[in-house]
Amino acid sequence: MTAAGFTMRLDPGGESCRQVMACEFVSPPGLVFAGDAGCVDNVPFREGICACRATDMGGSRLEELEGFWAQLSDERTGYSVIIEDDGGKAYAYLLDAAGVMVSDVWLYNRGPAPETVDWSDPSKLPFSNPAEFVSDVDFKPIGSTSELLVQWKQSAVRPIEAHLWVRGQLFAILQHGIGPGRSRLAAKDGPLAKVLEL
Repeated sequence: MTAAGFTMRLDPGGESCRQVMACEFVSPPGLVFAGDAGCVDNVPFREGICACRATDMGGSRLEELEGFWAQLSDERTGYSVIIEDDGGKAYAYLLDAAGVMVSDVWLYNRGPAPETVDWSDPSKLPFSNPAEFVSDVDFKPIGSTSELLVQWKQSAVRPIEAHLWVRGQLFAILQHGIGPGRSRLAAKDGPLAKVLEL
């Protein structure tokens, strides 16, 4: 269903958002990627998802990784969006109330986009987006949760949508069960992102 081919598990590991939680991205072959997130309010975990806005990893650790990790949740539905920048590229993941990833989208590459990508090489997951699919718009990588906002949309005839705003601009749209999502920096529809029509 998704370009990266991941399912996601969240392990609260504690009773409140003050405690660190771990997330694992488990691909079908069994590859595991892990990240940490802390939360700003002392709100209990709900069904494995932190029911509050998450902070980035902060401090020297964030600087060392030259990346970013944040989770923004909707307390009403239990859905959340995880934004992960691993220092080479960034993705957003939509999780349902059970912590299952139901959509994903490439957000940006750090540095020049590769001309080609070996889609058959699982060691490259998640993939950088190749140059032919990437807009030449200049973009500064996300550095703080203060730059982020998620607008949640739901109706009787459409699945839940998460609209990700970065620095006041609509940047990506993820929709339950549809992947990949739409990204502002996608130049044309591809395996990692579709064009965000503004």
